[in-house]
Formats: sequence, C-alpha cells, structure tokens
Amino acid sequence: MNRQEFWELHHRRVYNMWRHPNCTKSGTVLDYRLTAETIIGRYLKPTEIIHHHYNKDSSVTLVICENRFYHGLLETRTEALRYCGNANLRKCIYCKQYDYLKNLSIHQQIYHIKCLNEKYLKIIKARRNLNRSRYIFSIFGLMHLLLALNSV
Repeated sequence: MNRQEFWELHHRRVYNMWRHPNCTKSGTVLDYRLTAETIIGRYLKPTEIIHHHYNKDSSVTLVICENRFYHGLLETRTEALRYCGNANLRKCIYCKQYDYLKNLSIHQQIYHIKCLNEKYLKIIKARRNLNRSRYIFSIFGLMHLLLALNSV
C-alpha cells in the first residue's frame, strides 16, 4: 500500500451538510455514510455503523451493521479469516494463537486456561521477587542505621 492509498483509506472525504439529520456538530457527513444512504434510499439511524470490507481486487464493500456489537463480530471474524483462514476461530489474548471456542474460556476476554495460569504464575513470581528485594533492602537499611548509630 503506497502513501496515497493509505491517505485515501484513513482520511475519508467529508461533506458540509448542515441539514442532514446525522451530521456532526461541525455539520459534516462522511462520504461512505452518504453512499450507503443513497443505495438504501433512506437516512441511516444513528446506531447503524458502516463496516468496510476490502476485497482482494481493491474494491470496497460496505455493510450496514445494526449496532456496535454486530460490527465488532464482523471485525473479529474478518481478522480470523485473514490470519488463519477460518472465520470461526478466536484469538487468545495472552498467546495470540487462534483456536476453536471449545478450547477457549470466555469471561469478558477470550483465552486459554493454560495461558491464564502461566500469566498468573509470572505475576506471583514477580511479586515474590519484589518482596524478597524489599526484605533484603530493609535488612541492609537496618544494618546501615545500626552502623551509623554505633559510630556516633
């Protein structure tokens, strides 16, 4: 992707349309929202989100999502399809590997139980080392204090 394509992808054209029902406070509307509205023949609801699907032939497909949840699901499945070839797989937040949902645990995040245990073991070890260093530091600090008092 060259610089011009990157700019066009990330800096959409905006139009000043103060009378548009979904314009921003500055009175602008993004071009892809206007395109979608023209195609379906009505204004988009404020909760509807446009999902951009970039095809291999450099064309763009716009998908109108009814809410943010559905848009997030499309993004997740698109990413899985792009990286591992299977849209039904999900990525572990710790090891970053894709796996089937039956092998993953879902509690606000998606992860392998093994990866979670390894993470917590690292945290516990780090805390132990921190506590040891504090303990050693306090002993050395106490020894320096006693030596200073004895020299006086």
